Formats: sequence, C-alpha cells, structure tokens
Amino acid sequence: MNIEQPNIYLVISSSLFIIPSILAAYHKLWLEYSACILITLISSFHHSIRSINTYILDQFACYYLGAVFYIICKKLNILYIWFFGIGYSITVYNIGKLFNIMAWDTNFYISTVWHISMHLVILFTIIFVIIVSSNADIKYSVLNI
Repeated sequence: MNIEQPNIYLVISSSLFIIPSILAAYHKLWLEYSACILITLISSFHHSIRSINTYILDQFACYYLGAVFYIICKKLNILYIWFFGIGYSITVYNIGKLFNIMAWDTNFYISTVWHISMHLVILFTIIFVIIVSSNADIKYSVLNI
C-alpha cells in the first residue's frame, strides 16, 4: 500500500464513523462522541491527503479510540467485545504490515478491501458498545471513570 496515494474508498469507510458519533451524541455519551468524531475527522482527512503527518494524527486518533473504548468496555464488563475489535485490527493492520499482507498487500485493491473490513469491524464494535452503554445502569462521566 502506498502511503502517499489518496484512497476514496477508505475516505468513504472512514466517514462512516459519523454514525456512532451521531448515536453517541443522541444518547449524550460525550466520551464516546469525542472518540468517534475525532476518528471520523482525522481518518477521513488522512485517507484523502495521505501524508506522514496525517498518518501520525490518524495513529493517535486510533489509539485514543482504543483507549476510550477499553475504559468503557471494562466499566461495562464487556471486554471481550473490545478484544475482538482490537484483535482484528492488530491482525489486519500490524501483522499485515509485518508480512506485507492484508491491509498492506502490494495489490492496491486487496489491501483496500482488508483496510475497509478493519474499519467496518471497528465501526460495528463501537456501535454495539454505544448501544450497550446507553442502556446500562452504570453511568459515568469523564471525571468518574
């Protein structure tokens, strides 16, 4: 995968993170909202520009998203959901990068499909956590995590 090449398909799949952003805002889950809106904006921007600077921002947003949802899943006692999403992402992205496969395949279309699948797995994992969180008896705030 060429880090310098913009990819409209990844811009579209990154833009889908607006869905859990809206869902979190609707349920007044502001911590989830902050993580989702950050990943929506930065990841969409990164996949449309594709520079080393936007790559670093995208990595920061991904780690922030992972940290926020780890805290929430731990609080809700559903860490297995977090491990599923993170495990898939690590496999597709990091292991793929190590061996030039999956999201880092030399074939542009194969790497794009794997990268989109990673976005979708994380997207549905986040939506699930937001739905569980909005119906949970456990309420929390940024200061009470």
